[in-house]
Amino acid sequence: MKKIVLGIFSLAVVAGANAQSGTVLVGGNVGVETNKDAEETKTTSFNIAPFVGYQFNDNWTVGVTGGVGFAKEDPKGSDEVEKATAFRVGPFVRYTQPISDIFSIFGQLEGGYQGLNKKTEITDNNTTTSTTLKANGGYARLFPAVFINVKNGFGLNFDFGGVEFNTMKVKDADHGENNFKFNFGKTVNIGISKNF
Repeated sequence: MKKIVLGIFSLAVVAGANAQSGTVLVGGNVGVETNKDAEETKTTSFNIAPFVGYQFNDNWTVGVTGGVGFAKEDPKGSDEVEKATAFRVGPFVRYTQPISDIFSIFGQLEGGYQGLNKKTEITDNNTTTSTTLKANGGYARLFPAVFINVKNGFGLNFDFGGVEFNTMKVKDADHGENNFKFNFGKTVNIGISKNF
């Protein structure tokens, strides 16, 4: 389950564009993953991460980014099913440097609030009982990316990982959990964006 939760928290909001002064930038990405391990535990996850920002000039964009993810873990032959929902929302700031009419590079810093709701259902003798775990905390993420202008401000965005810090605390727990990730070059995220 920890693998699922970490995957959900890796909701990557990929943003970028060939910055155009005084325009609104809208975009995001969608992810779907399914996995079956050696014990035939089936894991399915889905996430969506939209963003919207205002481009003050050819280099600087400020806006709001968010994301929501859903995951389900269903072990074969087990009466236990785990479902998780995670979300995050917060501001971002991006600096873009055009290389040509087609390519731009940018760096983005984002952070904000995140939460997790995990439900475990156990069926025994046709009776289902469930327990719920709730957690919340914050996050901060810094990453570089590349934008490819396809046509008329519509483009593809590629980020290759970066640096991320997460903190989460389970409701009514005495202490929280912190983690730091440096995954530059280990992941590739593809998104779309459009200038208006």
